[in-house]
Amino acid sequence: MAYQNVGSRPRFYVDWNTYFNALGLYTGTALHNSNGDGKGSYMGMGMLNPTNQRFLEPNSSAVSGGASIRYNSDNWVLDPEQVNWAGVLGHNLKTVDSSYYFSLGVDVGTTDLHYPAFNAINDIVNSNYESEIVRKPQFDGFSLVELNGTNATYTIDPSKIRKNHLAFSGISSANVGEQFKFGSWCIGNYYDISSPDLNVSLEYQYDGIKTSQSAGGASLTNTLYTGPAKWGDYGPWQLGGVDSFRTGRRVWTLNWSFLADTEIFPINANTSYQAETTDGYGDNFTQTETADGVSLDFTSNILSGTDFFSSVWNRTAGSGNLPFIFNPDGGGDTPNNNPDQFAICRFDMKSLKITQKMHRKYSVSLKIKECW
Repeated sequence: MAYQNVGSRPRFYVDWNTYFNALGLYTGTALHNSNGDGKGSYMGMGMLNPTNQRFLEPNSSAVSGGASIRYNSDNWVLDPEQVNWAGVLGHNLKTVDSSYYFSLGVDVGTTDLHYPAFNAINDIVNSNYESEIVRKPQFDGFSLVELNGTNATYTIDPSKIRKNHLAFSGISSANVGEQFKFGSWCIGNYYDISSPDLNVSLEYQYDGIKTSQSAGGASLTNTLYTGPAKWGDYGPWQLGGVDSFRTGRRVWTLNWSFLADTEIFPINANTSYQAETTDGYGDNFTQTETADGVSLDFTSNILSGTDFFSSVWNRTAGSGNLPFIFNPDGGGDTPNNNPDQFAICRFDMKSLKITQKMHRKYSVSLKIKECW
């Protein structure tokens, strides 16, 4: 659908960097073949807040190997095969004529880590094809790309992942000492939710403008802000290094009815897989004969579930705690991925209420507020 319409499948882009930071799984950052900007740790670059633009400068070693920023981790808790998107917000990669890709550092039992890269399968915004893993932006601003697994020839154990990093490639001697700017880099899973009868409202709030009346009856206006903050040198969600002149804070209220229980609820809301009963769970469990009897195990848990609660609500800690990227018309086979469709948002709710409408069918209401 065109304009600012909400289609039948809004899309939620959940950032795992933000989630892992909240869980305390990241232990710091490191630069590879590059020099920093002297402003300390780059941990904030993974918090989905691109207003604090930073830069790194490739050094001479980057000419053959590229430059990167790495997040160090004790271990991941999510399966990298579930990663299906990534992005760089507030970048100048067109100006420095560079490309980008995402990879992991995996402990394979040798002295050096192995670095499998994520497969970049589709452009979402401003990510032209360069190779199976590398994408090149056509404009400064922001880039989003769809991913599908890695180029590893083995199954990656999440507990063996030690690094997660954004790499810049296509670097030449002319790039040495140039400032590669970026406000945030993000990677994670997206989730599309649908219903036969989606009802939606879009509101533009101006909560940064306060009006009062003087003793003489004059109207006095104090404007703290009128719209999203700039992403360093650029306006938010702009391509081509331009400012944004849109005002207001977007707020969506979405109401779905007749959603299937499998779309909303986890098969198994625990971290462990053990089950006591399997009635109503279809084939979402395994049954194994052991020396102690029959063992019943679910096929997924709260970390691997592909439902709304596991994939979105739980990974954003609900109730406005962690931000995510929202596209009201970005899901399904014909998404509207124009730059003005995207927003960094939080849930503006104190709780998630799910109401049963009929057997295994439920209604859900969400309030989503743009944030910066």
